[in-house]
Amino acid sequence: MSDLLRGLNVSVWSFGLTFVAIGLLVLVIIAVDRLFPVKPEKGEGEETVSEPAGELAGEESDDAEVAAAIAAALYRLQEEEPMYEELGSALLSGPGPWWSVRRYPQQPMRVASEQRRD
Repeated sequence: MSDLLRGLNVSVWSFGLTFVAIGLLVLVIIAVDRLFPVKPEKGEGEETVSEPAGELAGEESDDAEVAAAIAAALYRLQEEEPMYEELGSALLSGPGPWWSVRRYPQQPMRVASEQRRD
């Protein structure tokens, strides 16, 4: 058997065993879930869907509320625009104070035994 066929054989067996092991793990999880089901807490069994008050009463949305929502969205959008205008300004100002750390010479670290002698 050539090296290529031997490598393919090992790969197929490896992938097969991996997927079989994952399948067995999924089956064990399903079995444990069925043996020990989660009990709902009091009051959790009933799920209610909340709808806007206007739709419950059969009323359509007020035009003023829609206009206010649009105005708030536009205001928020306009606030974000200046951020994009100043995006590259930090690159033009040069290196910040963080880079000045390298300008100072580093002092060699002392070993603990040397510190006790001082």
